[in-house]
Amino acid sequence: MPPAESWALLDNLERQRAAGFHFDSDRRLYVSAHASLRKILGRVSGVSPREIQLHQPRGIKPIHIAGVGRRLHFSLSHTSGCIAIAVSRAVEVGVDIERIRPAANIDQLSASTLHEEEMFRFNHLSADDKVTYFFRVWALKEAYAKALGVGLALSFPTISTGFRNVRDPNVRMWMHLHDSSSAYLYSGHHSVCSGGVDEAYAVGFAVLHSQPILDVRKVSEVDL
Repeated sequence: MPPAESWALLDNLERQRAAGFHFDSDRRLYVSAHASLRKILGRVSGVSPREIQLHQPRGIKPIHIAGVGRRLHFSLSHTSGCIAIAVSRAVEVGVDIERIRPAANIDQLSASTLHEEEMFRFNHLSADDKVTYFFRVWALKEAYAKALGVGLALSFPTISTGFRNVRDPNVRMWMHLHDSSSAYLYSGHHSVCSGGVDEAYAVGFAVLHSQPILDVRKVSEVDL
């Protein structure tokens, strides 16, 4: 079972969803992710984490923190034991984290996900770098879709992130689209030791804003 402290922070709907997981590891990850999100939102808003209402009608963003007149934009992603959270007081944000893992059909996945400019770079990479490149671009596009609030309704092959250097663990850039809009993107490549094995993760972060983002802070688990 998840730690009692984290479980106590969740509302009834979150507890129902957590109880529906078949594997205890998935349940613990879900509870930890949502408890961590509540702690961060509580810290930013000054509201008790347990009192924050996360569930709103579909399509309504950002969340409104009742009683304090504040609105917060946030995004949450978790996979294979890792959690990524983004919070903003002023602009739409999106975050996605993916475990980088071998995929036998990586060429087919890339052809259905990457823009033609990205496919050109993909085709000139080594086999290992192709896998890393795909997951880093996927995480960026997923984060951008979350910031827009459209999820997988976004046509990934029509958008080029401009991501190039697959060996750089921390990449910050602007993505300029044909409709003259732009988004600030961050791509991270991180290793996490789990059970004595190093696991690689791709983190994508997107901010919808017309001015450069001056400060991007990462909150570690020890801060929660």
